[in-house]
Amino acid sequence: MNGIKRFGLLFMAIIIALSTAACGAVNVNPEKDKKRVVAEVNGDKILKEEFLELYNIQKSMLGITDEAESDASQKDNIKQVKSMVLDQVILNKIMYDKAKAAGFEVDENIKKETKEGILDEIEQNIKYQMYGEDDQPKEEELSKLVQQQYDASIKAYGLTEERFIELIAKQDQISKYRDKELENVQITDDDIKKYYDEQLKKQKENPDEAENQEVMLYRPTGWLNVKHILIKLPDDEIVEHSSLVANDKKDEAKKYLDEKLKAIKPKADEVLAKAKAGENFEDLIKEYSEDKGMDIEQGYILNKNSSFVESFKDAAFKLKKEGDMTDLVASEYGYHIIKLYEKMPEHVFTIDETRDEIKVVLDYQKKNEKWQSMVDAWKKEAKIKKYEKRL
Repeated sequence: MNGIKRFGLLFMAIIIALSTAACGAVNVNPEKDKKRVVAEVNGDKILKEEFLELYNIQKSMLGITDEAESDASQKDNIKQVKSMVLDQVILNKIMYDKAKAAGFEVDENIKKETKEGILDEIEQNIKYQMYGEDDQPKEEELSKLVQQQYDASIKAYGLTEERFIELIAKQDQISKYRDKELENVQITDDDIKKYYDEQLKKQKENPDEAENQEVMLYRPTGWLNVKHILIKLPDDEIVEHSSLVANDKKDEAKKYLDEKLKAIKPKADEVLAKAKAGENFEDLIKEYSEDKGMDIEQGYILNKNSSFVESFKDAAFKLKKEGDMTDLVASEYGYHIIKLYEKMPEHVFTIDETRDEIKVVLDYQKKNEKWQSMVDAWKKEAKIKKYEKRL
């Protein structure tokens, strides 16, 4: 799981840096245009091709077409986004220069390590997403899948492999430099107590918002602890149904889903019969359920505001007492068989129960504040020239 998280960070480092509200496009055909200087940072030139790399990533992320970009009504938005992306390119330059001066420089060895790390993380992600512990792929099959996903990632960003690796490597070195600079940030017991007292008061006053807080300290009555067996539709069918819904083809989507559910119903009926006959529910989960996201020991904790599919929630909250079980519950993911384990009472989580979580939150907040202060100072001291008319 650590590998999967790391993989996400490598890509999110770029994505988060580019998050904006709108987008436009530029014509990048003329090679000469790519070599125009669009900014200078402490005397170093930033070329338009560097700007276009990140700008086009933003376009791709938002699905902006050339037709949408040429819309005159979007001119001001496009200008604003270009300015924001240029500011980010400049900021990346400033941060990387600081990291490089501190010894966190991208060289050929770092690039090699970065590529190996990405490939390894893709591999771990594939194993987690597509295979179980007892169903690992053959080495040749896995290697092919890894390469396909790696190539698809590069293509999605519209970059050469060299630039793809370099951009991720630079972000990774900046991240390592940041960690080094912030390693002495300390969270005290007083910090933790202050956070706990303030947050507990807020959550008791607004119980419906408690589960959405960074650390949940208060659980009102009305929550359920359930477990379920999922007889899942194939991934490609889930994606196809989702696509139909997204394209507002509701009737077609319903017909498609009904047809696909019909194909897996015999298996779902078989499992339901075993559950109704009194076979151990946890054993049935292990044998049949295809929901890899549920902890078999803990199940799911949900209330009526939880982000579960509506049919799942509706069926769960119709269960009257502990041990009750639903019939087959259809959703866009397949069939669910849900069992109620506990109607949970009101509960206040103690400071000792939540101390570690609070510390993580405060550590993140304090480090972000300090890092932002450092970055603001670097921007203020940097000699920056921007040539936005060349964008």
